[in-house]
Amino acid sequence: MFNTFKDLRINWMPSLAGLLTVVVMSVITVITYPPSGEWLWLVVILLVISVVAFIFDPKTEAPLWLRLGYLTLLSALVNLLPMLGATFTAVYVFNFVISAQAASLLSRRLALLWVLILTLFSLGNLIRLTNDFSVAIPQSIALAAGFFAIASFMIASKEADAARTHSQHLLEELQRSHAQL
Repeated sequence: MFNTFKDLRINWMPSLAGLLTVVVMSVITVITYPPSGEWLWLVVILLVISVVAFIFDPKTEAPLWLRLGYLTLLSALVNLLPMLGATFTAVYVFNFVISAQAASLLSRRLALLWVLILTLFSLGNLIRLTNDFSVAIPQSIALAAGFFAIASFMIASKEADAARTHSQHLLEELQRSHAQL
């Protein structure tokens, strides 16, 4: 998303929205967690550190294995939270953030594959939580639609930004050619 502090100043709203989402959901997760669970603090702290570090210092040019590793770690941490007693609401909101990050870090095809992976994680968590396929499947389909919408918006935004950058380069090249004439 952001490669320099200049980009961060220009695009502060998405960065702030992502940061606030993660912080608020982390607080809600901790508040609603049963008092006996000490491991959740560690998981939430790791999750917040990972997401905040990536929001402010992402490497979209990083090797694919590193971006996939980051998303895998983040997805695993988030989707382990229900097994530790966290509410599922926190988990699916975190998964929305992950689907947005996947769309900004990966190609269109890989981002949509990641949405499918998040949907399968959500289905597994819902089945474990409800013990009822008739409840879990419609809810996971609804979540999949949301993950897809978020990812699609991020992909469109990324492609629009790339088109704008390309247009800017063409304009600069045209202006140089015009100056030479």
